[in-house]
Amino acid sequence: MSTIIHAEPPTFQEVVKEQVWKDAMAKEYESIMKNDVWVVVPRPKGNSIVTLKWLYKNKHGVDGRIEKYKERFVARGFSQKEGEYYDEIFGHVAQYTTIRSIVALAPSQGWTLHQMDVKISFLHGILQGEVYVEQPKGFEVKGKKNQVWRLKKALYGLKQAPRAWYVRIDSHLVKLQFTRNNVDSNLYFKVVQRMPLILVLYVDDLFLTSSEPLMLKCKRDLTSKFEMKDIALMHCFLGLEVWQRLGEIFHSQGKYIPKLLERFGIVECKSLATPMEMNFKKLCGDVVGPDLANPSEYRQLIGALMFLLNTRSDICFAVNTLNQFMNEPLHSH
Repeated sequence: MSTIIHAEPPTFQEVVKEQVWKDAMAKEYESIMKNDVWVVVPRPKGNSIVTLKWLYKNKHGVDGRIEKYKERFVARGFSQKEGEYYDEIFGHVAQYTTIRSIVALAPSQGWTLHQMDVKISFLHGILQGEVYVEQPKGFEVKGKKNQVWRLKKALYGLKQAPRAWYVRIDSHLVKLQFTRNNVDSNLYFKVVQRMPLILVLYVDDLFLTSSEPLMLKCKRDLTSKFEMKDIALMHCFLGLEVWQRLGEIFHSQGKYIPKLLERFGIVECKSLATPMEMNFKKLCGDVVGPDLANPSEYRQLIGALMFLLNTRSDICFAVNTLNQFMNEPLHSH
């Protein structure tokens, strides 16, 4: 097996040399055909055509090994014009506070967390109006190579794709008698014979918690409408690594931390029991901001550490203290 398979190929020309990527592209195209996403039409006069691009990505598991070779052809949505191609584009996503709260609630009730992944989720979103895109490389319709697609459903990359998908699955969940939470629009719940069933949605990833029979029934209802992968017990959700046993849940970001250290060149740093200088004080009025060689990198580091707070509450005070500098002038040499 060549090394190209393990790398993420940058161009279509390199991909067609490797059978594993060619098979992945064929599978993506087959999914689009099955979902009746488009119809081939002559190139319209006076209408702009949105271009497409193939993207390739290796999907890694918790242990770092390659689980899947993923490819997707996406629309170059930056070429779309508001009002001409789309109106509303906002698609809701679950808040991390919601995710942590439900993860904490489940073991206290003796429940487990089950995860599901919606395959080609954006292809389920129904488009409003006319959107034309070029045919993808390698899969042009024979005899109609110069024609284009008129989309019936959304493609990844389109400005309105997240919104179209959210509207579609929200509508289905409401039909299943779920109630949408007033604070977090991606938290759904319903009560069946005095037993609550909770569902949290984050774009095309979702997880459930309740009694086993209720979760199984919900899974059947979802897979009857959308093509989904049942991952069963949650083990990795949005960067959170999860281990479960009866009445207990342990979660961490062990894979994320080494990448963070490597990204900012501090792999060899020394560990501290207290993640902050002793007796540190930020004197209001005397300190106008840290003297930094690269203020942009400082902001990136603080943002990365804030994501780490999802599992490392012990560094919360230190990160929030450093984050106060974000709202003040950052000096550079």
